Amino acid sequence: MGVDYKGEQGNPFWEDLGRKHPKQLVIIPFSSNRETAHFYWKSIGANSITGIYEPFGYTMCETLDRRVSAIVQNIDGPSEITANVQDSVFVYEVDQDFDKDVDNFLVATNNFWDTHADDRQAMAEHARTALDDFRPEVIKLKWKEILLNAQPRKIAGLATDQKSQKTTKGYGGYGN
Repeated sequence: MGVDYKGEQGNPFWEDLGRKHPKQLVIIPFSSNRETAHFYWKSIGANSITGIYEPFGYTMCETLDRRVSAIVQNIDGPSEITANVQDSVFVYEVDQDFDKDVDNFLVATNNFWDTHADDRQAMAEHARTALDDFRPEVIKLKWKEILLNAQPRKIAGLATDQKSQKTTKGYGGYGN
């Protein structure tokens, strides 16, 4: 299993877990370096999505796209992306109590380790279908449906029958 975190200061939890499971856990700090990223994706058997640190789950999507087993939180973001494939990822319940959260994560990690490699491969293959809703052609159709079914709204201060008036203020209300 690989852990993708920005390891400038290190992460005691992951470093301790790495020492306890040296043959099962490889710590590879996040990097935009192409060689490091390629090594990362070729070296791991699972990716642990243990936090939200991006506006959209790019790491989650890349994990699924590369057919890598995913250990994910049951929170908005990762769980929304994997909603249709919950049986094909290893989900753990997030808890505000850090110790309980770690215990829950370790249960999911043990479930991963206890699952046969062939089953994990089949799960990762199926989990990739979660990306189907994010393909450009699907998004285009969803936006088309939304826009075609939207009811016109009246917005205060905005009338559709007003004619444009030229001002002397320039762009944005500034200038001569």
